[in-house]
Amino acid sequence: MSSKAPSDARAKTPALPAPLILLVEDEAPIREVIEAVLEAEGYRVVSSGDGSDALAVLRSGLRPCMIILDLMMPVMDGWQFRLAQLRDAELLKIPTVVYTAIGNVREVVEELNVAGGFEKGDFVEMLRFVGQFCPSRA
Repeated sequence: MSSKAPSDARAKTPALPAPLILLVEDEAPIREVIEAVLEAEGYRVVSSGDGSDALAVLRSGLRPCMIILDLMMPVMDGWQFRLAQLRDAELLKIPTVVYTAIGNVREVVEELNVAGGFEKGDFVEMLRFVGQFCPSRA
């Protein structure tokens, strides 16, 4: 008599892709650190170097679970990006969290009507927002 191990149904179910985050940051070293932190937590990241590029990526169909947006960038800064996002009903649905090294984060969050904000380098707060808007599928 042979004994077979019960089949594991989870092994047959294809894994869902990790949640996708759009990171908008012009400074490569900062962008790479944030990407590494997010990827270490199991997220996929698409990065844009300025607001204009980010809008093009979003308008081409990318739908991340959230946008992490730097405010101080060349070409199109975070404020200009947010104004464009507010005028687009589809893009407005994507939660946006800003970060900055200058100014009062709370004031900026209120001014831009975004889902949240944190100070540059505060990865604990960043990951709190990520957990809120991009829950893990594990």
